[in-house]
Amino acid sequence: MAQHLVGHRDIDEAAVAGALRADQRLENHPEVAPARRAAINQQVLDAFYADTDEWKQRIVEQAFAAWHDALRGLSAGRVWRGFRIGRRREACERLRVNVGNMAGT
Repeated sequence: MAQHLVGHRDIDEAAVAGALRADQRLENHPEVAPARRAAINQQVLDAFYADTDEWKQRIVEQAFAAWHDALRGLSAGRVWRGFRIGRRREACERLRVNVGNMAGT
């Protein structure tokens, strides 16, 4: 059984693979009994979700970092695939300030 550390959580590859197979089974067989459906949903949750405050905090930090990077890119006025990005720098800056306030930075 292979395990990897992701963030601050050990991931059991066999458990993840089993959860994904079970979830696909639900997609292919919608007639599955409600009790079995609930058990599979719990299996998927257990495989992918760590119910610790540290893990939740890291997820929030990663989300805010991604959001901040996106805003920085938008406000830089770059061109992406022929579209002008950042034409509304003032709105982006207001949003960046609001996000920073929410993140406590």
